Amino acid sequence: MICGAIIGIGFSLTSESNTLIIHAYAVPVVFGVIAWNYFRRFHYTAPFITACILLVFIAGTDFFLVALLIQKSFVMFSSLIGT
Repeated sequence: MICGAIIGIGFSLTSESNTLIIHAYAVPVVFGVIAWNYFRRFHYTAPFITACILLVFIAGTDFFLVALLIQKSFVMFSSLIGT
């Protein structure tokens, strides 16, 4: 939801390119906070497994929710920063 908010607010305030750059810098911070909270409270899986789970979750969300349902296009996957 935070990443979606960054994209939504960014598109309304600045260019697509600037928004994607801001998003690229914000995502590691957002997931760092998520991972830090997870390991502080639960710590059920090893760090590598947790990173893989987060990666699969985000890739699936980008593909199925964002590309197929929201944008109805796979244009976001045409560039590295868009992906």
